[in-house]
Amino acid sequence: MTLSLLLQLVAPFILLALCLWVIVTSRARFRQALQSDFIRQHFTTPTGSIDGSQLRIVHRRTTVSRGSSNEPAEIFWYCVGPGPCYFLALGKVSRQTRKVQVQWILRPLTEAGLRAALVGDRDALKRAFG
Repeated sequence: MTLSLLLQLVAPFILLALCLWVIVTSRARFRQALQSDFIRQHFTTPTGSIDGSQLRIVHRRTTVSRGSSNEPAEIFWYCVGPGPCYFLALGKVSRQTRKVQVQWILRPLTEAGLRAALVGDRDALKRAFG
């Protein structure tokens, strides 16, 4: 087997691995950027002001845009705050040229509401309620 033939056989697999690596790392960077943005947010709630850094995210759900970009369109993070108090953080994702922006809204939940939202996810229930 010549080197040229070997390269022809291996090149598609190398290209596929490179593409997968780019996808995985870009999604991880996007998740990290979302987390950092959320932590810097300040929210006004019925019980007063709260920072994103005071909230512990116990479950994440994301809807994906229907376009070809396959980017998140809406973000639903279920959170526990001090007290404890419970929230749903809604993130609306929009792209402006090369920059992605997220508009965050924090909605209060009752304990029963959070439990109902987390039905079927034992790990999230454990993170939320111990």
